[in-house]
Amino acid sequence: MKKTLLMTIIILTGACSDDVVEEIDASFADEYSEFPTLPVSGSQSVELMGAMTWWFWEGDGGCFGTITDGRQSIELHAEADLCEPIEYEEGQKAVIKVIYDSQKQYAPEGKKMYSIVNFIK
Repeated sequence: MKKTLLMTIIILTGACSDDVVEEIDASFADEYSEFPTLPVSGSQSVELMGAMTWWFWEGDGGCFGTITDGRQSIELHAEADLCEPIEYEEGQKAVIKVIYDSQKQYAPEGKKMYSIVNFIK
């Protein structure tokens, strides 16, 4: 059941038009600095500041979202115990710390997904 719900979320996320994503990203380009180089392992972390363009708490499966700096969008996941009290509105400013976990790649179309390890704002 949990995997079925997760796959449904991933499919719905991937169904968004690239044109819509580009329009959303462009609206934040002047507001946020470009994201730093993203981590390539769990031993590296980086702080991202941008706008949450999508956020969903799945329950036991954790939280999923997308953050943008106006130039690129990054797919996110956080474990349930970390994200349960967290909620973002579309376009809300977020500051998070992420790592890359090769075992937690749920994003569609070969996109990389980054794991949130700390919600700063």
